[in-house]
Amino acid sequence: MEPSEQFEQRVSEDNATPELVDFIRIRMVEMRFSIRMLKAATPNIRKSRLHSIVHPDPSKRRPMRMDEGKAICAALGISQWEAAFGCELLEGELNDRPEEAGNLAAFMATLFAGLAPRLATAVVSISGLDLSDVKPEHGHQIQDLVLDGFEKGYEDLVRRKGLRLGRNEE
Repeated sequence: MEPSEQFEQRVSEDNATPELVDFIRIRMVEMRFSIRMLKAATPNIRKSRLHSIVHPDPSKRRPMRMDEGKAICAALGISQWEAAFGCELLEGELNDRPEEAGNLAAFMATLFAGLAPRLATAVVSISGLDLSDVKPEHGHQIQDLVLDGFEKGYEDLVRRKGLRLGRNEE
């Protein structure tokens, strides 16, 4: 059974919004992590409790406590950033493509980890600008700039990949 088929089985009849547990289950499938393996990696959580938290049927799941979520994510190598992005991506158009959501969440977690202090340093280094000048509404403009740079960077990557593989697409 493909991971995407397993994800389809997890969605309840009422089409509930995917949650952290759904992202955890995707990672478990990717890593081929069984409940027993997860139990070994999270000794403070009983096996029956783990099973009730990550049950394949969402209607049979028990709510996860914060400490349990942190322990399970740590055991699977899921950072807070990755968990947040993974849940957000599963709520959107990647709901039916969990493997891609996992890859993109890992990419975004790497992208954003440590970005805040670097942005603060960049703002301070611009003469005539200080942190009090930065406003929430500027976020959308900066987001557009980042997306433009992202698209250009990846277009260049695809072009160079094509040249390397002998397919000149210019």
